Amino acid sequence: MSTTAYTVIIPLIRAAIGDFGIRDAQGDVVQYSQDYHDDDIVLTINLALLRFSNYSGDGTDITPEFASDNDKGAVAVFVALLLVLPGGAFSIDTPNMKYWHQVNQELIAHLLGMLKHFMDDGDLRPSIWGVLDQMYNEGSLVADRISEAVGAY
Repeated sequence: MSTTAYTVIIPLIRAAIGDFGIRDAQGDVVQYSQDYHDDDIVLTINLALLRFSNYSGDGTDITPEFASDNDKGAVAVFVALLLVLPGGAFSIDTPNMKYWHQVNQELIAHLLGMLKHFMDDGDLRPSIWGVLDQMYNEGSLVADRISEAVGAY
């Protein structure tokens, strides 16, 4: 049975969230300059695959091989969304400095749109859906649910 290596999907996840790291003069990525370590992305892929009954992962390979680019894109974008959603707004205020960080709503909205695209055009469905959800709502249901959750967030 063919598989898809995690090393194939991790760069797609990084690209979706702009986690390219810093390159040195030779063009090599400086070690630990990326926002997310590969081990953390692997754990997030494993978590995401629990929601997609078509595929399973062992930390190295995804089984079976992705059936289409839409399936690969849906999983990659879903993992990217899981990575960026926990970062909420916070601020640090000291006598000499004020730092304010807001949740990246534009990135989250973009990822939700990409997720809807891949799911509408592909055949991958999360295992949380019942048969009627799949028949009537297809790809828009999950994106709508996530959009509502983020809007309420």
